[in-house]
Amino acid sequence: MYDFSKMESGASVTARLPSDNMSVNGEPLNEIVPGYRQLHVAGRGLIGQEIETITIPSRRGVYVTNIQDKERELTITFQLVAKKSEDLRNAYTKLNKALRGELSLVFADEPDFTYKGYLSSVPNDAEQSLTIVSSFTILVPDPFKQGKTKSSTGLITLTDADEVLPSKITLALSGSASEIEITAGNNRMKLKGHYGGGDKITIEWLADEFVIKHNANLALSHLLHLSVPEEFYVKNGDTIKATNATVERVEWRDEQL
Repeated sequence: MYDFSKMESGASVTARLPSDNMSVNGEPLNEIVPGYRQLHVAGRGLIGQEIETITIPSRRGVYVTNIQDKERELTITFQLVAKKSEDLRNAYTKLNKALRGELSLVFADEPDFTYKGYLSSVPNDAEQSLTIVSSFTILVPDPFKQGKTKSSTGLITLTDADEVLPSKITLALSGSASEIEITAGNNRMKLKGHYGGGDKITIEWLADEFVIKHNANLALSHLLHLSVPEEFYVKNGDTIKATNATVERVEWRDEQL
């Protein structure tokens, strides 16, 4: 959808950009790829659910055993315009490079939220002219889009999500201790080790791993049995607290479907 324009310096024409123009890893694709113009995007709306069921004898219908949000697929339709074949090849080279690896995707009409995804499929289009209309699909494994990082000294505020995992918790030891307990609502985690006054504990929830550091040293082994960081969800109004330590900083991100 096109609803605003950007004047090119020194030009007598207006170069129009779509209201949902997509940026990849912080850069609009039209600024990376010569001759690229986004036409429209599909897949940003409703997300279905994967529902697992079993049949129970003598019971009507089925019994639902599990419900899970499906992955999101974003399909971007675009146009490439080139003056000669070499320019078209150069544009495709730049587009291929821009779409490799994990992608952080931001749309111009939703600048405070980011999707994480991977290029998954492209059509095998015939190149019959120097003006190409084609598309590509990006798989977003987690269908939620994440807001910008928020921070506090413990209090959690959420506008959209019911609950989220923190991104990072930083603690400062108030004195010597052998055990630290971190709580948020009914959730808790315990660490056991040899801690001195002024020591720093950093707990991070990364995309594919959980990391604990005691000062500069990895300390995942300090996490006690039955402490499950993957279940340490926080809700709006929760306050993260710690025994034998001060919560210096908590980071988290709100999210939306």
